Amino acid sequence: MSEIFLKLLDALNFKPHNRKTCISCMEEKVLSEFYEIRKGAGKYRSSCKECFGKQEIKRNLKNDSDHYKAKYEKVKESRKTDEKYKEYQKNYREKRKEK
Repeated sequence: MSEIFLKLLDALNFKPHNRKTCISCMEEKVLSEFYEIRKGAGKYRSSCKECFGKQEIKRNLKNDSDHYKAKYEKVKESRKTDEKYKEYQKNYREKRKEK
């Protein structure tokens, strides 16, 4: 759509069907700039892709605590001593050798 047409639509308080306002940055953007929600056809996230990415980075940094690192190390150590896991690894490597 041309810029003039969008300004005219804005002046008339009319939103085309292919546009949506991001609740994070409050900018009106084309629907292709929003992630589609899997649960419903034609439904989109309330935040645009750019804002959603920033939110995910903040969330991941927040969750990168010692708790998660300790839990990972515990699982890693248990796999070293787990006989079932060692057997699984052995079988997996043998299957890959045959190919």
